[in-house]
Parts: sequence; structure tokens; C-alpha cells
Amino acid sequence: KYDKENNYFVSWPSIEFNERYIDSDPSGLNSVLGFDIDDQDILYILDQGKIAGETALESSIKVLKFSLTNSSLITEYIFDSEIADRNRSFLNDIVINKKKKLAYISDSGIDKNKNFKPGIIVLNLDSPSYVHRILDNHYSVYPDESFWLHIDNKPVDENDPMLTGADGIALSCNGDTLFFCPLTGRMIYSVLTHDIEEAIKNEKTDDIPVYHGFKKEASDGLLASSKGNLYMTGIETGSVHISTEIEPDLLRFDYKEFDGFKGNTSTMWPDTLAMHDGYLYFVSNQLNNFPNKRSRSEERRVGKECRS
Repeated sequence: KYDKENNYFVSWPSIEFNERYIDSDPSGLNSVLGFDIDDQDILYILDQGKIAGETALESSIKVLKFSLTNSSLITEYIFDSEIADRNRSFLNDIVINKKKKLAYISDSGIDKNKNFKPGIIVLNLDSPSYVHRILDNHYSVYPDESFWLHIDNKPVDENDPMLTGADGIALSCNGDTLFFCPLTGRMIYSVLTHDIEEAIKNEKTDDIPVYHGFKKEASDGLLASSKGNLYMTGIETGSVHISTEIEPDLLRFDYKEFDGFKGNTSTMWPDTLAMHDGYLYFVSNQLNNFPNKRSRSEERRVGKECRS
């Protein structure tokens, strides 16, 4: 959290809560990748549990619900191994459907032995026992094994293609359409949230209509705006792309041309997107430079567009 008075960042909600994993206590924050904030200042933190690729501790894979008003923990949603495998799951990002009181979570399914198990998790925020895994190992969440990710004209991994399943995830502002994409590949998919509910009710969670689109490059982060635009990062060129006219004709996504801007070395591997007061923010994680551990964050202003 940014401390405006002292002009530096502090551990949130506390140092102690962030360091419980050192004593093998899974109740704190172990490995946070995604979070979302609703209009009531409620923060949902996605803790994917795995540290340095090792098996996640029991009860460490979870979503934590915090009040930003007083930094208090309200609820925790812990996933069992049927929903999130302690070895094969890699929970990546989360979006909240306020209208339906549901959370949608992308599971990239990364496993150090390349035994992939990507999918989408649907969590009822009012009833933690209502949690389902959908599109499990479905082609729409699976990495494109023929795709070699290049950044700055260099392969991210010289020996093998970097294989990562469902990663970026976004929800239309009316709560009706869920967008998602594997990181490895250039396809994007969408599914109507009503179809998700029907599939869960009929126990056909891998038989959900999926609509396709083609992107210019691989993406990590996605974000939908109230004006019907879809923003997506372009990790191959350090860019952010914008797709217009996504709504209201959601059933005809088809192939789109994306407008945006091309970044530079300071915007390498743009990741999570956020929007506030007409500013679009994103993190530049420079993951392709690991294990050299050269990670930076960068902010850019991209047009005047409010999400709410």
C-alpha cells in the first residue's frame, strides 16, 4: 500500500500477515497474483499458494475478502484439491461479478513437470460451498503448444516454448460476458455468464459455448470498460491494445483489429490492467528478464476513459 505522507510503499495489511508462510502457516499471503476491488471498497485477493513452483501448502490456495475501510479480513474462501490442485493449478487472475455475486478465476494450470491442468473457477461469494471448475483442460484455456513467445525478438525460453494456459480474464461491465485468453497463443475467447450458470446447473461444465477472436499478439492482462471497449496487454511488443464495439453485439466477436500504442523497454511485458479517473494503469513485470530479477513497474496514461 502506498503511504502518501511518507512517500513509500508499506506491506499490507501487515508485515506479519505477509510473512506467515515462512513458518509454513498458510493463513497469510503466500503468493498473490490477482485481486479485484468492488464499488464498496471490498478487496478480493487471489492467493495461488505455490511459492517458487513447489507444492502449495494445504489451505494456502484461496481468495481473501478484505475491507479497505479498516483493513480487516471479512471472509476467506479456501479451495480444496478438486477445485485447485496443489501441484498442477496456478490461479492467475480474478474478476468479480457484482450483479451475480460471483467471482471468476483463471487457472493457468502451470506445472513444473508440464502436466497442465488449466481451467476457470466460479465461486459464489455468498455461499463458499458453491464453487465449480469449468472448461477444465478445454481448448479455450489450453496453451498453444506450437506458439513460441518472443519478446524483444528473443525467445522467452530458448529450449522450449513457454506454455501457460488461461491467464488474462475480464468481465463486461453489465456482467453478461466473460473474456479470457491463454497467455501462450494469440486467441481470445468469451462466454456468456448465463451459459456458465446453465452449464453448472446441468452438470455440463465442459460443454459451454465459446466465441473466438484473434489478437495481434499474446496477452497477459485484460480489462473491460463501461464504454464497451476491451483493453488487452501485448507482451510481445510491450503494448496495450484496444478493441472497440465489443458490445452490444457480443455474439459476433469475430476477428478484430486492435488500436493501441507500442511501448519500449520500460513497458516490457505489461501485465495487470486497472483504470481510474481516466487513467489506465499497468504493471511492467519484465518476466522475460528473470531469473535476473530485474522487475519494474510503469504507469502510462492511455486516453480518457472511465471504467465505472
